[in-house]
Amino acid sequence: MSKYYAALPLALLAASPAWSLTAPELWEDWQEMGARLGMELQVGSEDYSVGRLVLEDVQAVMDFGGGASTSNYGTLTFVEQNDGSVRIEIPPVSDASSTSTLEGETVTISAEIRHEGLSIIARDEGDQRIYDIRADSLTYEMGDITGDEVAESFPATMTLRNLDSTYQSDLDGEEIGFSQTYAASAVDFSAAGASATGETFDLSYAMSGLGGRIDGTYPSEAAPDGSNIFAMMGITYEGEITHSGSTLALVSDTPEGQLQVNGQAASGGIELGLDEQSITYLLTSNDAQMTVVPPAMPLPINVTMAEARTGVTFPYAVSEGGSPWALDLAYRDLALDEQLWALFDPTGQLPRDPATLVLTITGEAEVLADFLGDPEAVTALEGPPIRPESLDLSELRFSVAGAELTGTGALTFPETPAPFPMPVGRLNLALDGGMALLDKLVAMGLVPAQQATFVRGMAGMVARPVGENRLESEIEFTEGGGILANGLPLQ
Repeated sequence: MSKYYAALPLALLAASPAWSLTAPELWEDWQEMGARLGMELQVGSEDYSVGRLVLEDVQAVMDFGGGASTSNYGTLTFVEQNDGSVRIEIPPVSDASSTSTLEGETVTISAEIRHEGLSIIARDEGDQRIYDIRADSLTYEMGDITGDEVAESFPATMTLRNLDSTYQSDLDGEEIGFSQTYAASAVDFSAAGASATGETFDLSYAMSGLGGRIDGTYPSEAAPDGSNIFAMMGITYEGEITHSGSTLALVSDTPEGQLQVNGQAASGGIELGLDEQSITYLLTSNDAQMTVVPPAMPLPINVTMAEARTGVTFPYAVSEGGSPWALDLAYRDLALDEQLWALFDPTGQLPRDPATLVLTITGEAEVLADFLGDPEAVTALEGPPIRPESLDLSELRFSVAGAELTGTGALTFPETPAPFPMPVGRLNLALDGGMALLDKLVAMGLVPAQQATFVRGMAGMVARPVGENRLESEIEFTEGGGILANGLPLQ
């Protein structure tokens, strides 16, 4: 008989999955999750029968910084599956409008969500809950914006195609970790609008070959009261989206005439991050081409660029110092076509070398007031809500038409009673080919000779010549507001 008892647990496992999830458990988890993020999920009616939970008139309500927001999600249905998972059903077309009230003003944004072939399956594996998400297409469309002082139509649509995503999160712990991977064959975005003065625009943007991931944490308990939405949610994350090609088209009618912009890039991406102190984003684009037709230009402006990179780290949480901030810019090999060069340099006196700008700055700052959630505290300050503490210039490089400016350095900003602290530290700068470029601009008539003489005189005060066509300067900022250039006082 022992062999039959040994087989009994296997039979029970086959009949009841090891990690079985019910529809009410999943809905309760959603409500708890919303509470941790400062959001209350409400329903008009709730019906659970034979493994099927139907939620009518689902709404998400959030209070933040003296305001509130309500978003509608229509009807949701949770269906228990034989394998222990739960299928989440969303109508093919559902209302997703939202109403926000801030400082006594109410604004409603009408929107809807449409999908084809959407499948969302939730399942438990060990100490993690996993969502498998697939869709042939998923569309979010925004319509009218109405409010106490607003009434306009702003049609905007975003569609993901062939979406394939997996989301997983911890089921318990002091901090709940989550991660998500996603891929899509394409995303299409379009928007249009018109102002009261008759100006219009029509924008379309598309990316192909999307891929990405995100990792983060959220609090295991209800979010503490906070004056801004980031403090309330208590969520942290970092992630990225990459693409294998993008296109842009913009047509705008202005009082001066029609503006047209068309562009494309071979690849690029977006990196995003949020922690307890700061927000970070990085936008990149590689092998980009753009054509701009301004209203008053006789020729289109054709531009190519090997790399366009814009990154910012911005502190937002009130602190006593030590909050990181950063600026990361890189625009490499920016080239204009010969037709545009010929407009202001028909004889070819200037080198046609592509231009490059690289600027990398990091530092720390003290956030003095909650400028995202407490405007009264900001207006009470005598100076800006952020006081810089340090600045590190890792790289400065600007090259154009045969001249190049480079620099490095570091500054600190000692705390003083004045609202704008004075820097202390050094910057080392070098300019190659600058005077030669100035001579060419004078010969072309683009710079008056008198102004060029003034520039040379100023350069002689702050820089020392090195070789035939190079200037170097060490700018020192001393305590008390003094400024030295190569050891000579300027202030």
